[in-house]
Amino acid sequence: VRVIGRDEFAGLATKINEMLVALFAEKKLRLAAMRKIEEMNRDLELRVLQKTNELEQQFFIDQLTSLPNRFCLSRDYEATLNPAIAILQIRNFRSFSEFWGHDAADAVEKELAERLDRFAHSSKVIVYHFSPGEFAFLAVSTPMEQLVNLANFTKKMLEGLTVSFQEHAHNFGVTIGIAAGKPNGIEKALMAIDFARKQRLSIQVYDDALPTREDCRNNLYWVQEVQSAIREGRILLYFQPIKAITSNISDKYEVLVRLQTREGSIILPGEFLAIVKQTALYHQLSAAIYSKAFHYFAPRKESFSLNISASDIADDTIRALIREALHQTSLASRVCFELLESDEFKDQDILDSFIAEIKRAGAQIAIDDFGSGYCNFSHIARMSADYIKIDGELIKQLGQNASVQSVVQSIVEFSHALGAKVIAEHVHSEKIVQIATELGIDFLQGFHIGHPLADVPDSLPLTAEAKAEEAEA
Repeated sequence: VRVIGRDEFAGLATKINEMLVALFAEKKLRLAAMRKIEEMNRDLELRVLQKTNELEQQFFIDQLTSLPNRFCLSRDYEATLNPAIAILQIRNFRSFSEFWGHDAADAVEKELAERLDRFAHSSKVIVYHFSPGEFAFLAVSTPMEQLVNLANFTKKMLEGLTVSFQEHAHNFGVTIGIAAGKPNGIEKALMAIDFARKQRLSIQVYDDALPTREDCRNNLYWVQEVQSAIREGRILLYFQPIKAITSNISDKYEVLVRLQTREGSIILPGEFLAIVKQTALYHQLSAAIYSKAFHYFAPRKESFSLNISASDIADDTIRALIREALHQTSLASRVCFELLESDEFKDQDILDSFIAEIKRAGAQIAIDDFGSGYCNFSHIARMSADYIKIDGELIKQLGQNASVQSVVQSIVEFSHALGAKVIAEHVHSEKIVQIATELGIDFLQGFHIGHPLADVPDSLPLTAEAKAEEAEA
């Protein structure tokens, strides 16, 4: 505003000018601040984008081989209209890794990844590092015949490849599973590999007729059923009597597991135990069995035996559960842990420590199914077993096969020389009882002696604790 003179209007005009100047300055500051904010926003967006890319790289790229990983394969498979998948499994890779160590295994995988990546580019497929010792190809709209030819070429290439480590040359075999289309292509390729491995084939194309699909359904069903049975208290214990050959009553029992369905049916362990043993659920099942058995026999007088696997002994939680039960109850002198003679104990130190600990507590050790495995007598002697249980398949043939009878006689003499008692399993007739007596066997177990029971009869006096509980009831 132009100012003329010094009157009141001029003063007002001056004030207006001052206000306009202030407003203009504020506008400039505001515009500068907005530009700064915009710059900060652009910088932040760029940094977020960079970080997102970094995280995506970490999530979808295998750090060892720099190939896309399993998550990336799943994403790409779902985004592809007509996909085909081939999964390549290096044979005996796990054994190689355990023997030579992780550095050697990493070096092998890097070498294989480079070879497969170069091959994939020329073959117009994408290669992924699926898991340790496993790679995968993703092809788009590729005829099955062409995919099988590609798998055959890859197999020859890998089997002809020599990898050197620490001046040692190694060659690797490969098993390949192929599946085309949707849905569940990855799972189908893995099923094909599983079938190929069992049939000792190099390449297998998935087909709905493959038995492994039904096997997988069955395995998943039993895992879920056992999981819910543990949670809902439907894991039951049965007790099979073990009778001294010189006695008419049974004061020892082997604890056996059963599963009760929601409908009330009783399922034998042959249906589910081998499946569950291959999963992390197995130790939960073992813990449930041991806890129930300790609780059941704590107020009683009978002795009892529990089957324990190498996997159970290697588990810290299971060992702690057993340790607590033996030291906080009066069970130690009445419990015997049965170890399978054919079971594989990878860590001998853990086994020796476990045996020494439970023996110090007063518990006993039995070797189960002796004669079914490799019969390493020095190994058995080292375990200081209190009982040797002869495999039932041998006992069944007593009186029918003279060679088997000689083997059983040798086992009895060997066991007694070690100071161990001998238990005959699967005793099914009075004739077997007579032969067992002649051979010097100490204890008998089998359907002729007694079937597994849902409850142990009160053949022995109850403990004071049990009498107190009965009085309260």
